[in-house]
Amino acid sequence: MEDKTNKKLIRIISGISGIDEEKITLDAKIEDLVHDSFHIFELIPVLERKFGLKLDYKELTRIKTIGDIIALINLKNNKI
Repeated sequence: MEDKTNKKLIRIISGISGIDEEKITLDAKIEDLVHDSFHIFELIPVLERKFGLKLDYKELTRIKTIGDIIALINLKNNKI
């Protein structure tokens, strides 16, 4: 499941940022991939819809990398 989540998230980030999927790694910083606040705010509802989650904006302020998003998604999915 985790690998599927990784691929899905990378595809989403690629679609929003325009960066090739192959160049997006789990240790990539969000600020390097999503260059402006509009794209960051666009990312939040997409993640909620695609992963069936309700994300707390305070949690999202602590996210720095793609790996952090994966960890949050996995944590939320385990609570459901």
